[in-house]
Amino acid sequence: MNHTYSEKGIVDQNNYYINKCDICVVCINDIDHSPGTIFELTRFKELGKPVIAFGEQGKHWSPHINCCISNYCDTLDDVIELLWNMFDQNNMVEYYID
Repeated sequence: MNHTYSEKGIVDQNNYYINKCDICVVCINDIDHSPGTIFELTRFKELGKPVIAFGEQGKHWSPHINCCISNYCDTLDDVIELLWNMFDQNNMVEYYID
């Protein structure tokens, strides 16, 4: 995070990119320590956009976070499979393996 920008500027930037996105993919490991990620989840929920979460912990303990998440996956590979199966009718998802 660049601390030279104002808080409003950072939130405005978040909203700018959220508005450009169709789907959010989020790793929920340590999400309790990431208020920006929680903000982004709630914005996606407010806009009716899907949120796909993955991580080691599985479902989060908080119903406030869980209600923002459309689908849970165990791994990033599972996320990619979900994207292919549910959201890629035009074969637009690109998948790269390092």
